[in-house]
Amino acid sequence: MNVLNTSLWAGAQCTLIPKFDNRKIWDLLLDEEDGMDHTIFMAVPTIYRYLVEYYENNGLEEKAKEVKRKLKTFRLMVSGSAPLAEGAMARWKEITDHTLLERYGMTEIGMALTNPYSDYKKRLPGHVGHPFPGVNTALLDLDTNEIHSNVG
Repeated sequence: MNVLNTSLWAGAQCTLIPKFDNRKIWDLLLDEEDGMDHTIFMAVPTIYRYLVEYYENNGLEEKAKEVKRKLKTFRLMVSGSAPLAEGAMARWKEITDHTLLERYGMTEIGMALTNPYSDYKKRLPGHVGHPFPGVNTALLDLDTNEIHSNVG
Protein backbone atom coordinates (compact mmCIF):
# COMPACT_ATOMS: atom_id res chain seq x y z
CA MET A 1 0.00 0.00 0.00
CA ASN A 2 2.38 2.71 1.18
CA VAL A 3 5.64 1.53 -0.33
CA LEU A 4 4.41 1.30 -3.89
CA ASN A 5 1.46 3.71 -4.06
CA THR A 6 3.09 6.65 -2.32
CA SER A 7 6.31 6.21 -4.28
CA LEU A 8 4.53 6.15 -7.61
CA TRP A 9 2.29 9.07 -6.61
CA ALA A 10 5.43 11.10 -5.89
CA GLY A 11 6.92 10.18 -9.27
CA ALA A 12 9.62 7.93 -7.83
CA GLN A 13 10.99 4.81 -9.41
CA CYS A 14 10.65 1.54 -7.51
CA THR A 15 12.87 -1.50 -7.69
CA LEU A 16 10.86 -4.69 -7.23
CA ILE A 17 12.21 -8.21 -7.18
CA PRO A 18 10.06 -11.29 -7.86
CA LYS A 19 10.85 -13.02 -4.57
CA PHE A 20 12.88 -12.45 -1.45
CA ASP A 21 16.59 -12.99 -2.04
CA ASN A 22 19.13 -11.83 0.55
CA ARG A 23 22.01 -11.52 -1.89
CA LYS A 24 19.97 -9.62 -4.45
CA ILE A 25 18.67 -7.18 -1.85
CA TRP A 26 22.18 -6.53 -0.50
CA ASP A 27 23.40 -6.02 -4.09
CA LEU A 28 20.62 -3.48 -4.64
CA LEU A 29 21.28 -1.75 -1.30
CA LEU A 30 24.96 -1.48 -2.14
CA ASP A 31 24.20 -0.35 -5.72
CA GLU A 32 25.98 -3.34 -7.23
CA GLU A 33 23.01 -4.60 -9.20
CA ASP A 34 20.99 -2.05 -11.18
CA GLY A 35 22.89 1.24 -11.03
CA MET A 36 19.89 3.14 -9.62
CA ASP A 37 20.32 5.66 -6.83
CA HIS A 38 18.11 4.21 -4.11
CA THR A 39 17.12 6.61 -1.35
CA ILE A 40 14.43 4.75 0.66
CA PHE A 41 14.25 1.14 1.77
CA MET A 42 11.13 -0.35 3.36
CA ALA A 43 10.74 -3.86 4.70
CA VAL A 44 9.12 -5.91 7.46
CA PRO A 45 10.98 -7.11 10.57
CA THR A 46 11.54 -10.61 9.18
CA ILE A 47 13.41 -9.21 6.18
CA TYR A 48 15.66 -7.09 8.39
CA ARG A 49 16.43 -10.17 10.48
CA TYR A 50 17.38 -12.16 7.37
CA LEU A 51 19.47 -9.28 6.00
CA VAL A 52 21.43 -9.05 9.26
CA GLU A 53 21.97 -12.81 9.22
CA TYR A 54 23.21 -12.68 5.62
CA TYR A 55 25.52 -9.76 6.45
CA GLU A 56 27.07 -11.70 9.32
CA ASN A 57 27.45 -15.01 7.47
CA ASN A 58 28.52 -13.98 3.97
CA GLY A 59 31.58 -11.78 4.33
CA LEU A 60 29.89 -8.40 4.37
CA GLU A 61 31.22 -7.68 7.87
CA GLU A 62 34.68 -7.60 6.30
CA LYS A 63 33.47 -4.63 4.22
CA ALA A 64 31.77 -2.80 7.11
CA LYS A 65 33.15 0.66 6.29
CA GLU A 66 32.24 0.33 2.61
CA VAL A 67 28.73 -0.86 3.50
CA LYS A 68 28.17 2.16 5.77
CA ARG A 69 29.59 4.54 3.17
CA LYS A 70 27.29 3.22 0.42
CA LEU A 71 24.21 3.19 2.63
CA LYS A 72 24.67 6.85 3.61
CA THR A 73 22.94 7.70 0.32
CA PHE A 74 19.65 6.43 1.79
CA ARG A 75 17.61 9.16 3.43
CA LEU A 76 15.24 6.74 5.12
CA MET A 77 14.91 3.08 6.06
CA VAL A 78 11.55 1.87 7.38
CA SER A 79 10.43 -1.24 9.21
CA GLY A 80 6.69 -1.76 9.16
CA SER A 81 3.77 -4.03 9.98
CA ALA A 82 5.05 -5.18 13.39
CA PRO A 83 7.55 -4.08 16.02
CA LEU A 84 11.16 -4.98 15.27
CA ALA A 85 13.06 -6.68 18.10
CA GLU A 86 15.26 -4.14 19.87
CA GLY A 87 18.38 -6.25 19.27
CA ALA A 88 17.71 -6.42 15.53
CA MET A 89 17.13 -2.68 15.37
CA ALA A 90 20.37 -2.00 17.25
CA ARG A 91 22.30 -4.39 15.01
CA TRP A 92 20.89 -2.72 11.86
CA LYS A 93 22.05 0.63 13.25
CA GLU A 94 25.56 -0.82 13.83
CA ILE A 95 25.68 -2.17 10.28
CA THR A 96 24.19 0.78 8.40
CA ASP A 97 24.28 3.86 10.67
CA HIS A 98 20.51 4.15 10.06
CA THR A 99 17.97 4.33 12.87
CA LEU A 100 14.99 2.52 11.38
CA LEU A 101 11.67 4.33 11.33
CA GLU A 102 9.14 1.85 12.70
CA ARG A 103 5.55 2.20 11.56
CA TYR A 104 2.41 0.11 11.49
CA GLY A 105 -0.35 -0.40 8.99
CA MET A 106 1.56 -0.77 5.74
CA THR A 107 -0.65 -3.44 4.17
CA GLU A 108 -3.50 -3.86 6.59
CA ILE A 109 -4.99 -0.37 6.76
CA GLY A 110 -2.66 2.11 5.14
CA MET A 111 -0.32 3.96 7.48
CA ALA A 112 -1.81 4.42 10.96
CA LEU A 113 1.01 4.51 13.54
CA THR A 114 4.47 6.01 13.31
CA ASN A 115 7.54 7.02 15.24
CA PRO A 116 8.87 10.55 14.60
CA TYR A 117 10.23 11.02 11.08
CA SER A 118 12.35 14.12 11.68
CA ASP A 119 13.87 13.41 15.08
CA TYR A 120 15.33 9.92 14.84
CA LYS A 121 16.59 10.19 18.45
CA LYS A 122 12.96 10.05 19.65
CA ARG A 123 12.26 6.75 17.86
CA LEU A 124 11.58 3.98 20.37
CA PRO A 125 13.00 0.55 19.49
CA GLY A 126 10.39 -2.21 19.40
CA HIS A 127 7.57 0.34 19.24
CA VAL A 128 5.56 1.03 16.09
CA GLY A 129 4.69 4.53 17.22
CA HIS A 130 1.73 6.73 17.91
CA PRO A 131 -1.30 7.47 15.72
CA PHE A 132 -0.97 9.91 12.85
CA PRO A 133 -3.09 13.07 13.22
CA GLY A 134 -6.75 12.20 12.68
CA VAL A 135 -6.25 8.52 13.53
CA ASN A 136 -7.89 7.08 16.65
CA THR A 137 -6.64 3.87 18.23
CA ALA A 138 -7.82 1.71 21.11
CA LEU A 139 -6.58 -1.35 22.95
CA LEU A 140 -9.27 -4.01 23.11
CA ASP A 141 -9.28 -7.03 25.40
CA LEU A 142 -10.56 -9.76 23.08
CA ASP A 143 -11.78 -11.87 26.02
CA THR A 144 -13.95 -9.15 27.60
CA ASN A 145 -14.39 -6.70 24.72
CA GLU A 146 -13.32 -4.01 27.18
CA ILE A 147 -11.45 -0.99 25.82
CA HIS A 148 -8.44 -0.39 28.07
CA SER A 149 -7.06 2.72 26.41
CA ASN A 150 -8.13 5.18 23.77
CA VAL A 151 -5.45 7.26 22.12
CA GLY A 152 -5.49 9.71 19.26
